[in-house]
Amino acid sequence: MNDILVANNVTKKFGNQIALNNVSLAIPKNSIYGLLGPNGAGKTTLIRIINQITYP
Repeated sequence: MNDILVANNVTKKFGNQIALNNVSLAIPKNSIYGLLGPNGAGKTTLIRIINQITYP
């Protein structure tokens, strides 16, 4: 495996609201990715979990 980031089945809830539901991704080294989606899709929540600001 030559990935810089791997996330498997990440789930995050805020009370009864599900922000992320089984999100998985693998980003290979030497690549550039964008994270797109509508407001409230969980983009910021995923980035905060990746940076260990928030825990799943």
